Amino acid sequence: MKYSQKYPNAEPLQMVDATIMCGRKADNCVQCGALTKFIDIDFETHVCSEECEDKLIDEFFRHAMKR
Repeated sequence: MKYSQKYPNAEPLQMVDATIMCGRKADNCVQCGALTKFIDIDFETHVCSEECEDKLIDEFFRHAMKR
């Protein structure tokens, strides 16, 4: 689900989840390229949805396991 749909009333700098914050300006989602104001504070990058967040985490762990 898109964070903009899940948290339609989120204010800038508001934490909406344990690791997701509504930013001040929109930027492209690191996974799909959609414009979003939501930022994963652990990875310090924009993510637009739970699905893109899951992909980001999966990629991180796949890369970490290769080391």
